[in-house]
Amino acid sequence: MDKFSKNDSLGWHIAVLSKIMASMLEEELKKFDLKLAYWPTLMLLWEQEGQTQTDLTNGCQTNHYTTTRVLDKLEVCGLVERRLDPKNRRVFRIFLTDKGRELEAPLTQIATNINDQVLHKLEQKDQKVLLQLLKSVNDV
Repeated sequence: MDKFSKNDSLGWHIAVLSKIMASMLEEELKKFDLKLAYWPTLMLLWEQEGQTQTDLTNGCQTNHYTTTRVLDKLEVCGLVERRLDPKNRRVFRIFLTDKGRELEAPLTQIATNINDQVLHKLEQKDQKVLLQLLKSVNDV
């Protein structure tokens, strides 16, 4: 049996690539006085506003207290606001402010540029295949 090494490990390659891409994005987000930890929440809210904190916790795959801290910080930055759910006074729905919505275009363009930088060695069709394969493995 051949020895298993990091070169044979999908997890290793994904972790290294994730770290590289996270560092690149974090550097760009600093220019907007934002942290990488805010990124998943903003992405989910750009896709659909009005989610509950529980929805965001599940979508970001974080702990509830982590989501609370991120929302607190995003609120201080003036990017989100909590609104009481009209059907359940114990639930808050999270909405972007105008400032939060205005960041979608520049920040998603930055993320797109980072994706392009990382994938530039692959042909367009191979990039699509890679993304589709990763989605199928993740059941996204």
